[in-house]
Amino acid sequence: MCTFAAAEHSRPPQCIMLPHDDILRERLLIAGLREDSRQAFDIIYRSYAGRLLAYCTTYTKNAEVAKEIVQEAFIKLWDMRRTVRPDQGLGALLFTMVKHRIIDEFRRLLSRGIYDDYLRYVDCIESDDTSASAVEYGEFVAKVRKALSSLPSTQRRAIEMCRLEGLSAKEAAAKLSLSEQTVKNSLSLGLKTLHKLLTQ
Repeated sequence: MCTFAAAEHSRPPQCIMLPHDDILRERLLIAGLREDSRQAFDIIYRSYAGRLLAYCTTYTKNAEVAKEIVQEAFIKLWDMRRTVRPDQGLGALLFTMVKHRIIDEFRRLLSRGIYDDYLRYVDCIESDDTSASAVEYGEFVAKVRKALSSLPSTQRRAIEMCRLEGLSAKEAAAKLSLSEQTVKNSLSLGLKTLHKLLTQ
């Protein structure tokens, strides 16, 4: 069960009888959520937490980060409970929340140079939650590719070799006919510039 301090002051739970029809079931859960029902919130949590956690873990490759992202999504859902529309799909809402946080997490990781994880994300992540989030994600990916191509060639090659191909700075230096320190400096500068371009 997901328990938050903010929920402690909610009304005493009432028994919610849920129909088998998925759309009607979600509308009843949203109605309960809008009225501060802890029971409705707990049912929503049990219905989606496992799938959200699996989704986040697949793309972050980090169980602790995935748990944190999912926890934040449910905290945000509780905070905005009275503004959730009755016709709003809970699944689409929650998956959109975590997708945005995954993108934020990869933006953060870029500043630390973990670019290979981001590329796995680019190759694998699905864009089927909502048309709006798919457009946003596509624009973000295009921005990353454009930013990478705009870097000076030495910085771009350092990132490609050390982050994409998995070479050490020494191995990349030999291939580029540069000193190891030059490769390290180019990698550091390139990643900083890339992060700056993505957060503008």
